[in-house]
Formats: sequence, C-alpha cells, structure tokens
Amino acid sequence: MRLIIAEGPRFPAIADFYYREVISRGLGGMRALIELAIARGEIRQPDLVRFPQVLVAPAIVAVIWKSLFERHSPLDAAEMFRVSIST
Repeated sequence: MRLIIAEGPRFPAIADFYYREVISRGLGGMRALIELAIARGEIRQPDLVRFPQVLVAPAIVAVIWKSLFERHSPLDAAEMFRVSIST
C-alpha cells in the first residue's frame, strides 16, 4: 500500500494494475458481504453498499499512521477500529 501511495502518481500503470487486480475485486467482495449482512439485519446502513471504502478507511489510516508516526504517537489500531465501528 505504501508503494502505491508513494509511486502511484508517478507510475499510473502500477496504480491501475493494483486497482484492477486488488481493489476492484476487494470492493466487489465487500459489497456482496454488505448486501448479505443487510438482508440478514446485521447492518442497518444501506449506503455502505455504495461506499464500502468506509469500512477499510480505518485500516488504511492505521497503516499510514504506524509507518510514519508510530514513534511519535503510538496508535492503538484495535481500539480505533472499535470506536469507528461503534460510531
């Protein structure tokens, strides 16, 4: 992920490949799981189907934070995930 963030703008073919092979497949799988969870009453926010990125946003923040700022301000990623899920 760090490579894509750092080099994607300079090498768009890398970002395109990563999107095609990883991101688009992950989003499709997440959408299917979210739709199933909505149908089962486990998720009450139907807009998550349109924006599954909301579910992975805390993980992306944690990766960036831990790689850049952990030595200055440690992050309890598990607690951050818990808070983000409960809001």
